[in-house]
Amino acid sequence: MSLTDSLPNPPLDTQIELFFQNDPFYQELSRCILQAQSEILMEYYIFDMDSLGIEILDSLANAVRRGVRVQLLVDGVGSFGSIDPLATFCQKNGIEFRVFHKLSRLFLGSFFLRYWNLKQNFLRFAAHANQRNHRKLTVIDGHFVFLGSQNITLFHSEKWRQALAWRDTGAKISFQSSMASNENVDPEIQFLKRSMNEVWSRTFIYRRPFLLGLRTPFPKSIFRLNSRLLWRRNNLRRLLQRIRFAEKRILITNAYFLPGYALLRSLKRASKRGVKVVLLVPAKSDVWALQQASRSLYKGLLEAGVEIYEFLPRVLHAKSLIIDDYALVGSHNFNHRSFVHDLEVDLEIKNPEVLEQLVEQWTVDISKSEKIGSEWLKSWNWLNHLIGRWTYLFRYWM
Repeated sequence: MSLTDSLPNPPLDTQIELFFQNDPFYQELSRCILQAQSEILMEYYIFDMDSLGIEILDSLANAVRRGVRVQLLVDGVGSFGSIDPLATFCQKNGIEFRVFHKLSRLFLGSFFLRYWNLKQNFLRFAAHANQRNHRKLTVIDGHFVFLGSQNITLFHSEKWRQALAWRDTGAKISFQSSMASNENVDPEIQFLKRSMNEVWSRTFIYRRPFLLGLRTPFPKSIFRLNSRLLWRRNNLRRLLQRIRFAEKRILITNAYFLPGYALLRSLKRASKRGVKVVLLVPAKSDVWALQQASRSLYKGLLEAGVEIYEFLPRVLHAKSLIIDDYALVGSHNFNHRSFVHDLEVDLEIKNPEVLEQLVEQWTVDISKSEKIGSEWLKSWNWLNHLIGRWTYLFRYWM
């Protein structure tokens, strides 16, 4: 049995729709929220109280008034500036609301409850503060799933930001099931809901949520989660296997490229044996330090034959990976934080038609990008290299 055969294909009645523009993604999300009948579960790293956020919240409040149960979880760092107004709005409108690893709560739990060992508890606080919920995920009525790289913030909106709107990739997955009867809910949806409810229930517990249930079997699902330490290890192992056995192409589009040595070595080896390995990253980044560390890796990748492009028009925030006839789309970055610390969710794609859409968009993005070559490397002076290599040493926190 091949590695591809070990993973299930989506049920025949499952539909996958990709979004490469953000406003249509938000419009479809709002439309499904307005039509919800029983339950809406949402997790977002960033949920801002701007025009877009208020629009989504109003839709959720209307759903509550129709009798729909609404559960909203946001991250304590990503949504730091919006937590208080979000809490107030949700309380007034009957929306169940929690914050994942809220910094003030972690601080109190780590220090004042055990104030006699400040050194140990500072490390404890720092470790938990570094663990974030980076997922962008919505499940509606056991029927629709929305995921991708889009947060709820105007930074992604073409309507409000025009040419400055971030370039993202999102997906809507439609299942032929509903909440009318729990027995009719697709197993894939049940899997996602169990994960969301578990993270929800452990929001206030000061320990790594993914360290629990180490013996839980690695799931056979089109959704790739990392809320178990075993799943994280299996995700990385499977990725390294896919790179190792790739035959034609490895096309990476990612906002934050800062992998560990094992992944770097695998990509270089794949390129050297003739696989087309192409890396597409942003020329304009919202995390300057990480970009400098990423650029310090260019020379070694180019020497191995890897092609590198930097996307020019705007901030590239999309996260997708194509290896031969297999693809991933979701929230997972190619950095230490996603592989080690953060909670992520991705969709595995093997449908040829959907995969072709992803390849077509990748081609469009490449046409708007600058190819990194010897001339670019010459402009990368010793000071840039020093900053990049020094920053790379702190990849554990990036």
